[in-house]
Amino acid sequence: MLYIPFNDPEAAYKTVKDFGDKKGVVGFMVTSPRYKPVHDNAYVKTYALLEEMGKPIAFHAPTIGTTNRSRSPTASSRCMRSAPCGSTWST
Repeated sequence: MLYIPFNDPEAAYKTVKDFGDKKGVVGFMVTSPRYKPVHDNAYVKTYALLEEMGKPIAFHAPTIGTTNRSRSPTASSRCMRSAPCGSTWST
């Protein structure tokens, strides 16, 4: 699956158009936070092209716990490795 530059709707469309029919490309993935919601009308053209090509699109969400609420990088890394989902560490 290839990464789509979703922060730029025109670049996203161009990427799908240029690489969608290449050998080995099974679909596309959105891997970063976006400035527009995924249901914004700016992406309709890209979604239509994906549907026409029969290619799937996947959305990779940020991992829970990667937001650094603490000033201590050590506390943040402990949270990501061993804290239960939704819990916080005090420093």
